[in-house]
Amino acid sequence: MAQPFVYTALGDSITAGYNAPRRLGYAHRLTKRLKHQGLPTNLYTICKKGWTSGDLLQASARFSTRLAIRNAQLITVYIGGNDLIFAHVKYLLSRNPKVFSQVITTYGNNLQHLYKRIRRLSSAPIFTLNLFNPFPFSALPNTWVPVLNQMTTDVSAQWDITVVNIYELFQGMEPLLIDGYQTGRLENYVPIITRNPVHPNERGHELIAQELWETISI
Repeated sequence: MAQPFVYTALGDSITAGYNAPRRLGYAHRLTKRLKHQGLPTNLYTICKKGWTSGDLLQASARFSTRLAIRNAQLITVYIGGNDLIFAHVKYLLSRNPKVFSQVITTYGNNLQHLYKRIRRLSSAPIFTLNLFNPFPFSALPNTWVPVLNQMTTDVSAQWDITVVNIYELFQGMEPLLIDGYQTGRLENYVPIITRNPVHPNERGHELIAQELWETISI
């Protein structure tokens, strides 16, 4: 009997499918496409709500994660949103704009170490998704989401890893693709509540899965 195709998705709450119906986010939708292609596919998700790049890097050292990476024929990485959210919270407390560049530098270092750890375990193709901007009418996200995405592009290029451009995919379509979208301003984000307008809705997850499907060319 043929061994199943293994897809390992690394990320945070978006990879976990938060705010998607039945938590069936882009990773599950991509898996469904792989199965329809005739590939019996096992999906392993290494993700948790609230994870930053540092949390994902730490999780990648676990035995279960190393096994999921080692066995993978396809790996996706989608991380960084919480890094920027925590930078914003630090900024609200300190009013020091340097916290954003500091957090993004740390993010870049974490991504470097994550890629290094993955490549020690697997030669499977890696596709990293950059961030969409859920608050397109606020200055801070308009400044720093592209900076973090550029860091993703720069670090990924060093490892010959393809970056899937979710930023442009969502641009101008945010009200249709983000769950609970309000005014597209940072003021809509309230740290103490659990359902902020920062996750893709069902249509958003479907669009991400389709973009990945068209990119991976399996």
